[in-house]
Amino acid sequence: MADERVRRWLCFDAAAAITAALVMGGFGVALASALVMPLWLARVLAIANAGYGAFSGALSRMRPPPVGGVAVLVRENLAWSCLCALAVLLLHAQLGPLAIAYVLGEAAFVAVLAGFEARALSRARRLGGDHGVRIVAARR
Repeated sequence: MADERVRRWLCFDAAAAITAALVMGGFGVALASALVMPLWLARVLAIANAGYGAFSGALSRMRPPPVGGVAVLVRENLAWSCLCALAVLLLHAQLGPLAIAYVLGEAAFVAVLAGFEARALSRARRLGGDHGVRIVAARR
């Protein structure tokens, strides 16, 4: 069903973002030191992931998830991906190799996730219209 596919991606998205926020928020000092990254960057990553996870989690609970909200989430994913890559470019002298890998890994993960969500949203729009991601049996 169209909205269930979108809902699963939203739930996965929320869980990943909240997990990243909790880990980076809870162990930020130790992780910043181990990864060789400024503590403020670890805190920005934690705060951004917490807010993002709350938004995607809220969308996943709506029935049906609003198409406009999911579209905003996809754009946010792509924007966050670009900001992570830009942060590495601007801060590379302050970042250790593990910090660079972590931030670029987050950028890649979020970009791939945006692609999956965009495809699920596109499919839901074709099957269910533009007012919400409706539950519709898949066409054969």
